[in-house]
Amino acid sequence: MFKLQLFISLFTALFIINSYADSPAVLLGEKLFNDARFSKSNKVSCSTCHMIDQKFDQIGMRGYADNEARTALVLKVDGKGTTNRNTQALIGIGSKYLEHHFAHHDGELSFSDTYLGNFTGMNMGWGKADKQLALDNLVKTIRNDKGDLANGEFSYETLLLGVDPALTEELRLPEHQRVDITKLSDKELIKIAVKFGTDYLFNIDFETDEEGNYSGSPYDKFLKANNIDRGPKKNETPLDYTRRLLKSIRALVNPVFIEPEYYENHQKNLQFKQQELDGLNVFISNGRCINCHTAPLFTDQLFHNVGVTQDEYDAKNGANTFMQLQIPTLSKRNEVFMMEKDLGVWNWFAKSDQGKLTSFIKNKFCRDPQTCDESQLLDAMIARFKTPTLRNLSMSTPYFHNGKFKTLKDSIVHYQKMSDLLRAGKMRNPAPQMRMMHLNSKDISDLEAFMNALNENYD
Repeated sequence: MFKLQLFISLFTALFIINSYADSPAVLLGEKLFNDARFSKSNKVSCSTCHMIDQKFDQIGMRGYADNEARTALVLKVDGKGTTNRNTQALIGIGSKYLEHHFAHHDGELSFSDTYLGNFTGMNMGWGKADKQLALDNLVKTIRNDKGDLANGEFSYETLLLGVDPALTEELRLPEHQRVDITKLSDKELIKIAVKFGTDYLFNIDFETDEEGNYSGSPYDKFLKANNIDRGPKKNETPLDYTRRLLKSIRALVNPVFIEPEYYENHQKNLQFKQQELDGLNVFISNGRCINCHTAPLFTDQLFHNVGVTQDEYDAKNGANTFMQLQIPTLSKRNEVFMMEKDLGVWNWFAKSDQGKLTSFIKNKFCRDPQTCDESQLLDAMIARFKTPTLRNLSMSTPYFHNGKFKTLKDSIVHYQKMSDLLRAGKMRNPAPQMRMMHLNSKDISDLEAFMNALNENYD
């Protein structure tokens, strides 16, 4: 049931974000990320689904995502031939603006749990009954690795010990990070693999300048050209920054635009001119997108229902059937129902092993989290999924947790459709932010132009 989605773990939160750029820890983590021997078939690694340039000629540059709505599995697992959901892009998971560490589209796991789950999960060909086999294989692969010195690749033991004179400084771990795996228990070795794997992920972020501001997209360049802050000030929250950003945008009189520039990894020109600015204004006003996609990451990192599950369910079962679907109460919820109908964070809220997620949601939704009625709040979690970042969207098609839409335009039209249903009283548990969304054909084109201006040459 584990899908190859990764977010930042509390286990590695003691390390400074972005401090590992091009470091030995990052390079060791990259080796783990690309090692297909951890899979049952010896053909699948983390990078199989979280691609960058593996299929550049066919699908272009990717943002640590594939190009599938639901990825085909190399080995059929527990009767399934595909993953449960769309592969999330990983760009930005090393951002200093992240405020929580809940992974997957529905917040199911913490980051370290997710990484370990991916080593032992269905993406790697392991079924529910195979967890110990997968762990044994992980340990065996690391312990028995001989490297490939002919191609300059050292073994895990050599890299982790860090004393071999043949190691370059680029690959030599500092003393405080070195370990002798021959002296580690299997459990300790697994923790080490998870730690260095997450070190690699800390390095995955959008382009930043020397001051740490995002700088790679036409949008970022537009803000800089007009002397508008590109990120929060010290101790300023992303929400407070977004409010200040809106005032700056509205105060522009004679904006400096960014002329078309060729972005090789997108194979097209990108710009920030009048249409992109019009799109930004729609994003703020008619579209109300900014209410959930707060700057600078363009996500509030919360969970919202924008009608994707309802749209998919109704398409299969008939109009308005999701509205009438009998969804179990807290005491009757079970895994079978959860897997048949994808209800997002509803799957995990108030489960006995989800204390941190449950507490987080209570603090966001309840006046008094200590006395909040979990049974009632569970209904409010139906079909809610994590808000994704809108940066570099061209590298993460198709969109939404089920990969339903292949284009930005189709995604925007979905919002238009569901906001109409909401106002007609035909949307179940809707995100209230969508009620004031009103888009015409020009708004849709302008929004698409603005979101294209959030792309950059990530490589």
